[in-house]
Order: sequence, then structure tokens, then C-alpha cells
Amino acid sequence: MDPVMNAMGCTVDYDGTIKARESASQRLYVLGAIVMVLIVLLLSSALGSVRRAMLTLVNIPLCLVGGIVAVFLASPGTLSSLFGGTYIPPILSVASIVGFVTVIGFAIRSGLILLNRYRALEHQGMEPAEAIREGSLERVVPIIMTSLTTVLGLLPLIWAIDQPGGELLGPLAIVQFGGLVTATILNLLIIPATAKLFSRWIASRRKELKATS
Repeated sequence: MDPVMNAMGCTVDYDGTIKARESASQRLYVLGAIVMVLIVLLLSSALGSVRRAMLTLVNIPLCLVGGIVAVFLASPGTLSSLFGGTYIPPILSVASIVGFVTVIGFAIRSGLILLNRYRALEHQGMEPAEAIREGSLERVVPIIMTSLTTVLGLLPLIWAIDQPGGELLGPLAIVQFGGLVTATILNLLIIPATAKLFSRWIASRRKELKATS
């Protein structure tokens, strides 16, 4: 379409929702990169190790799965178009993108809660495997209760998506709802497993250093 218009001496400029979404997405990408660097620095300071800080970022891509699935299910005709006919892409608004950002923040916070408890128990003299097990059992109820109250608070926004103003808060609530569900489950599974693998790797490295020294 654009080459045809250019050949006729005309130019095409897109405005409205599409332009706003593109500009907002670009700003969010730049700000997101800056925020991620600051998050790693803050986590490294809080956990005392860059490697431990990176553990909290491992499950972020997987925690976004719930938000992506929620967007697919909430977009009209997208799910049915996968099984036949012309594919209809899901509707991804600026509010949806903001929802993904909040889910990432929730996943990082939950991971920080677990890793801080593991670290505290290790300083008390526990072995890493025992500290991971005890810390996970101690923090599972607070993490689930926090997630549950947040999810329940999002339900009225999801139900009112067809009401005036729902086009702004509805997509945000849908992404947060799906993302929080998977973020909570995967945090309680991936963080302990990754921390255990990390502790084994550290122990093996220490043994190798002792053997070579």
C-alpha cells in the first residue's frame, strides 16, 4: 500500500491507537532495559551475590506464560482461528504491556523473598539443601496468600471489561490475572530447584579448587 501511495506522490502516516501503542512500546523497551540493570544491581546488593541475583531472573520468561495465554483466551476469535480459517492475532494494548511489567515485578519479589530466607537459614548453620527445603516451606503460605488476594482483587476488573472504562483496566487485569497464577506456581517450583542446582555447582567448584590447591 505504501509504495503505491509514494508513487502517486502521497505519504501515509498512521495515527491513533496504533501509533500510541508503538511509541509506548518503544519507551517501555528502553525503560525496561534500564530498570532490569538497576534491578540486578539492587538484588546483588540485597543477596550479596550477582549469581544469586540472576537466580531471581531465571523464571521471568516462564512466568509470562500465564499472561500470554490469558491474552490469547481473552482476544475474540483468536483461539478459534487457530483451528481453522484466517488467523486472528490477539489484541495487545498498552495496558496489556504494563500488565506484563507488573507480573515481572511480582515474580522478582517472590523470588527475592525465597532467596533471602535461604540465605538467612544458611547463615544460621543449615546445609544449603536443608535451607532450601525449610525456607520454601516457611514462605509458601505468605506467597500464596499474597497472590490469592491480588487475583481476587482483579476479578471485578475482568468482569467489568465491557463496562465504560473497562477497555483500559480490563486488559491490564487479564494479563495480571494469568501472569500471577503462573508466576506463583513457577516461583515455588523453579526458584527452589534452581537454587539447589546452584548450590551443588558451588559445592563442586569448591571441591575442584581445594583439589587443585
